[in-house]
Amino acid sequence: MKKYLTLSNVLACCAFLLAILAFAFMFTDQLSTSATVLGKTTTGTVSFNDAFFSDGGSVVGFIGYLLVLIGGLCACSLNFFVKKSNVKLLAVVIASLVVIAGGVLIFLLPVFVNNNTGAKGWDLGGLASGTAFSLTATAIIAAIAGIVSGLLSCTASFLAKK
Repeated sequence: MKKYLTLSNVLACCAFLLAILAFAFMFTDQLSTSATVLGKTTTGTVSFNDAFFSDGGSVVGFIGYLLVLIGGLCACSLNFFVKKSNVKLLAVVIASLVVIAGGVLIFLLPVFVNNNTGAKGWDLGGLASGTAFSLTATAIIAAIAGIVSGLLSCTASFLAKK
């Protein structure tokens, strides 16, 4: 039991769980916007389907979530199922960088949607067109979880090297 319950394995498991958590947050509302008209503030949200696949959406966030999932799975499986070597270390570092890149792409979703002209025509409960979109709390948590997952899996691979 002591052979498997090492700090490296615990960090790899935590990284894997954070990657799964980040991917699960993909199915929540991704973007929000608010507008103040005559002193009344109205807010609206954009679901994952509209944010990624509709005319006003951007597939960049979807790619980010997939990178977090695939990179997290690769990093975790490499940590557990491949013998210690320099090739394993390099592969885990690359998978960790993929996870971190996915987290950054999740953070960049509003930039691409705000620059997309189709997003300005969305009907979000009567909000004025031309309002800027921002990430919801779940999308921010997913991006942070993805970046932390990549850092944890990279750290786990370096600890396993010892």
